Amino acid sequence: MPFDQALTRAAVPLGAARALVGAVVLARPTVLARTLGVDSITAERTAWIARFFAGRDLALGVGSLAGSRGCQVASCASDVCDLAAIVLAVRSKHVRPLPGLFGIAVAGGAAALGGAAISVTKG
Repeated sequence: MPFDQALTRAAVPLGAARALVGAVVLARPTVLARTLGVDSITAERTAWIARFFAGRDLALGVGSLAGSRGCQVASCASDVCDLAAIVLAVRSKHVRPLPGLFGIAVAGGAAALGGAAISVTKG
């Protein structure tokens, strides 16, 4: 399979992963904060905010799966913003370093792969 086709196909697992994360965080809004090492009290206090972002991720993931280039571009932009937010959270010690580095790797990888996929697709 040519490299550009492989990148184009990357939109499907990225969209599916985003939709899955969105659905999980909608159902259990403290799970993402806890995964990043945030204490349980703070995670509970910010659960309502997590649902905002979970809804966004669910909608963008479903749109990306449906082939919406706009949703794919918005998802990539969202990943870049997530990356910046996690970096700042690690620097300010709002999240623990090791889980934060994992979050940085995930958001950075998704942004890079999504950006590369967008750059080779037509539309």
